[in-house]
Amino acid sequence: MWSPTPNKGLLSLILMTLLVACTTRGATTVPSRSIVLSTTPSNQTATAIHNGRASATPYASTTCPVTPFTTSRPPDANTAGFTQTWYGNDVLWAGLAPPYQGKWFASSLKVLWWRSVSGKLTIEGRRLDGDAPPVSAFIPDGYGQTGNQATGIDIPTPGCWEITGKVADRELRFVVTVSPEGCLPENLRARGLPSPPPCPTAPA
Repeated sequence: MWSPTPNKGLLSLILMTLLVACTTRGATTVPSRSIVLSTTPSNQTATAIHNGRASATPYASTTCPVTPFTTSRPPDANTAGFTQTWYGNDVLWAGLAPPYQGKWFASSLKVLWWRSVSGKLTIEGRRLDGDAPPVSAFIPDGYGQTGNQATGIDIPTPGCWEITGKVADRELRFVVTVSPEGCLPENLRARGLPSPPPCPTAPA
């Protein structure tokens, strides 16, 4: 478990634990899965069904109002150093785990949150450019009412997605372009999973 003010070694240990845990959960349902605020347009293409993850709307060419990463950081120094890829406001921050290299994928992803307000974190997600099931979130107990909260976010299809984290009456919203699972870094892909072109670059 992360304490509200963990050291860097413990943060690294928890990250590795979550990577293994999410891989195990994903493998039971989708054999091919490995693990699973200005704007910048992002254009990508892909097929309606990729690596066993079907989409009600194809991953067609679209413009997505992507939220760039913020330069602000959580107030805890150890947490702030967890990653360089943060979204945040004055009370909530969400940090995409470093192995994803600043990109989002249709897979189970590890995201570390920081809460400056007291309450239980909830996470929602909806696709903006087509029909798709909502995201599902794994939010383990044991992190207290403030500070760090480790989570796993499972995004069902590629596309343009809005992610919302809520604590009490405060929220953090950001928009991301989600790439096909095959665009995962090679060391995170399931064995034999091809990389479908084109795979987008991370937002600036």
